[in-house]
Amino acid sequence: MKALKQIGKKSRMTRKPGKIDPGILIGVVIAVAAIAGLSAIVLWDTTGQSGSGLSKDYNYDIEQYTKIDPALIRYEQVAQCNIGMVESRSIAIAPDNRIYIAGDKQIRIFSPIGEPAGVIASGQVNCLAIDTDGTIYAGLARNLAVFQNNGHRLADWPDFGDKAVLTSIALTSGGVFVADAGNRVILHYDKQGNKLGEIGRKDPGREIAGFVVPSSYMDVALAPDGNLRIANTGRLRIEAWSTAGEPLFWWGRHGNEIEAFCGCCNPAHFAILPNGNVITVEKGLIRVKEYDPDGNLIGVVAGPELLVDSGTGTKDLSRGFDVAVDMQNRIVVLDTIKNRIRIFSQKEKP
Repeated sequence: MKALKQIGKKSRMTRKPGKIDPGILIGVVIAVAAIAGLSAIVLWDTTGQSGSGLSKDYNYDIEQYTKIDPALIRYEQVAQCNIGMVESRSIAIAPDNRIYIAGDKQIRIFSPIGEPAGVIASGQVNCLAIDTDGTIYAGLARNLAVFQNNGHRLADWPDFGDKAVLTSIALTSGGVFVADAGNRVILHYDKQGNKLGEIGRKDPGREIAGFVVPSSYMDVALAPDGNLRIANTGRLRIEAWSTAGEPLFWWGRHGNEIEAFCGCCNPAHFAILPNGNVITVEKGLIRVKEYDPDGNLIGVVAGPELLVDSGTGTKDLSRGFDVAVDMQNRIVVLDTIKNRIRIFSQKEKP
C-alpha cells in the first residue's frame, strides 16, 4: 500500500511528499483555537446557524484578501434566481441540466435557466446526487433515500449509525460513494444499498493517516480519470483515491492567499469539470476558484466582493456555498446566505 503523494506546485511550507509536518498541523490548530476559542473545532454545527465563533477582528484580518485581481477572474455571472427556501443545503445537476436544490425538508427542481420545475417532499436532505437515468440519491441525517425523477420514493437504506453525518454523494456506473463526515470515511455501496467497503479509515499498518474533518464538510466526486477526489478539509487539500480504496496523490495548502485554502476546514465543497479541472468553494473567506487536475490555480470564478454583501457577519460567512457543474460547463453556485442560484459562464476571450 503506497502513501498519498503530493503533486502540483510546492507549498511555501516544507513538507515530505504525502505527509503533513506535525509542527505545521499543530501551528494551524493553535491558530484556529486562538481565533475561535476552540468552538469551531470541538462543537459541530451541521446547520451553520450557530456561527463560526470568530471575533469581529477576524473580518479586518482577512479584508485584504477579499479583493481579487480582476485579471484572475475568468468567469462572469450570467444569471441568478431566488429558490424560495429559508435554509438551502445542497445542489446537484441532472444529465438534462435541470438543477436540484435540497433544503426546507424538500427537494426543489429548476430548469437550466432557474425556472421552477417541481418539488419533492423528501425530509431534511444534506446532500444530493442525480444518476444518469434521473434517479435521485439523497443523503438524510443518517441514511440514504432513493427517489425516481418523478418524486416517487423507491427505497430507504439502513441507518448508517449514531455518528454518521452524510455530506456528499458520488455515483459511478455500479457504485455509490457516500462521504460520512461523522465517521471521517467514504462508504462504498452498490446501487441496491449493499455495503461493499470503506475508503480512507485510519490504518497505520497500511500507511493511511485517515481524514481530518473538524466540521460537517467533506465532499467526494468522481473525476474523468475514473478515480475519486475527496476533500480532506482539516488538512486543507484535495486527495485522489481509486474506487477500490487505493491512495493516489494530493494537492493543496493552507493560507489566505488566492492559491491556498483558508481557515480550518476547506474546501467546503468542490465540483469537477469534464476536463478534470476542479472548482472549489471556501467558507469563511468565500471564494470560488478553478484549479487544474494537478492543483495549480487556473483562475477565479467569483470572490467575496461579488458573493457577499459588505457587513455580512461571521455566522453567515461560515455557511458553505455548494457548487455543481452542468453539461454546458457552466458553474452553478448555491448561495446559502441569500438562498439563490448563481450561474457563471467562462468569459469570452478578447
